[in-house]
Amino acid sequence: MTDKFLRRIITLGLVLVIIVAAVGGVSYFISPPEPFVEDRQFVVQDQESLTSIAHRLVEAGIIRSALILRGLALLKGTERSFKRGDYLLKAASNVLEIHDQIVSGRQLLQRVTLKEGWTSTKMASALQAADIVDSDSFLKAVKDPGLVSRYRVPASTLEGLLYPDTYLFAKNTPANTVVKVLVEKFVQTVREIDPAATLDNIATWYDKIVMASIVEREYRVPEEAPIISSVFYNRLRYRVPLGSCATIEFIITEIQGKPHPRRILFSHTEIPSPYNTYINQGLPPSPISNPGRVALRAAFQPAQTDYFFFVVKDPRLGTHTFSSNMTDHLAAREIYLNTFVPKL
Repeated sequence: MTDKFLRRIITLGLVLVIIVAAVGGVSYFISPPEPFVEDRQFVVQDQESLTSIAHRLVEAGIIRSALILRGLALLKGTERSFKRGDYLLKAASNVLEIHDQIVSGRQLLQRVTLKEGWTSTKMASALQAADIVDSDSFLKAVKDPGLVSRYRVPASTLEGLLYPDTYLFAKNTPANTVVKVLVEKFVQTVREIDPAATLDNIATWYDKIVMASIVEREYRVPEEAPIISSVFYNRLRYRVPLGSCATIEFIITEIQGKPHPRRILFSHTEIPSPYNTYINQGLPPSPISNPGRVALRAAFQPAQTDYFFFVVKDPRLGTHTFSSNMTDHLAAREIYLNTFVPKL
């Protein structure tokens, strides 16, 4: 073996050692710190610089080197692409994964369940409790003229079009964004029930939303929803007041801001309001709740009956007795009173 060949072997070996050392060093700084063994929550502030984000990630023990993150961002051209938000960074994520998550904006999401029959006021409280949006901002967005006009609603509010479901939102989501998500889900659901119902012709089916909002607050057994809907449609057809207790509850709790009454009294049915379906014919001017799929389907596809009345049959089960005439209705009402209402 010549001296020249030997020198080449030694030189090649040294180069390999340097490469391995360099790769090992980079790999060390890319890998997560040992303390980062549990998921971590990390908030990127609005307009926060990459330098600040990188240093805070180091301080939090999430990455080893601020310089590596900044260099990676420079290499990928993402220095100004880090998005504000609340992130859940998975345990043992390396700096590449951390970079990609914050640049993509995949944030920690808050789960919230908005129940069928809730008004926008109740939805606002639930959304605020979940740290998704301030309740006042949400309620303002529900009546925002721009949004109402965007969805061509023939009223001054989007009440009734806020679809009740379980949602995932990032913390501090803009109120208009939350409202749009709820309305879009509502429109999608209605289209599944009736493909002919579009936003372009919402004025022709808005009354069905109002009807659904009443049915939602009246039924408890899903099978009865289309029958209850038929009762109200029959009353509309013959210009008989709907006489819905749900509209009285809406007046008391939402308009007057009072606690929910234990019972609807005769005096309550005389409250002057366009939402009082005991003293006014026809539907209220806008929905009294946000209906779910069962009530919407009942409003779009009511049962075909000759019923004009219904009264609670068993409050424990939520069932009703339906009648076609006043005589039968009064008899059913008497049975309910004698069976379930304590004598004074």
